[in-house]
Amino acid sequence: MILVVGYIGFLLFISGGVLFIVLMELRYYNVLNLNLRGIYFICFVLGTISLVHLSDVMKRVVNSILPIDLLIEGMSERFKNLVSYLLRKECLDALMFMGYAIFLLITTFSQLNCGTYILSSKADNAVVQSFLVYIAFTNMKGKFEFVNFDIDRLFDRFISVTIKKSK
Repeated sequence: MILVVGYIGFLLFISGGVLFIVLMELRYYNVLNLNLRGIYFICFVLGTISLVHLSDVMKRVVNSILPIDLLIEGMSERFKNLVSYLLRKECLDALMFMGYAIFLLITTFSQLNCGTYILSSKADNAVVQSFLVYIAFTNMKGKFEFVNFDIDRLFDRFISVTIKKSK
C-alpha cells in the first residue's frame, strides 16, 4: 500500500512539483514576475487538473520513469485490482476533492479556533483558491461533455454566421 501512495505522490510531483521548480527558477532569475502565492496557486491548479484530467498522459510519463508493473510485481491479484482502481481518473478526481476538502476543513478550523494558518496565510489562501478553480474546471468540463460541445463545430458555425452577415 505504501508503494501505491508513493506512486500517487510521484504522480503529484510530476504534475505540480516539476512546474514549481521551473517557476521558482524563472522567478529567481527575474524572468518571471510572480510572487510565491502566485506560484503556489499555479502549481496546485495545473498540478491537480493535469493529474486528473490528463491522467492517462501523466501515468505514461511516470511509467516511463517508474513502471507501475515493477511496483506491483509479486503482489496478490486483489492488491493489483486495488491499484488499478485507485489510478482510475474518477478515483483520482475523488481523491483530489477529498484532499482539498480535508485541507479546507483543517485550515478553516485552525483559523477560526486558533487564529493561525496551516502553512501561512498566503499559502493557505492559494490552496483554497486553487480548489475553487479546480471545482469550476471540473464542472465546466462535465458540462461540455454533457452537451457534446465541439469547439471546431462552434468555430465553423461562428464563421458561417459572420460570412453571411458580411455579404
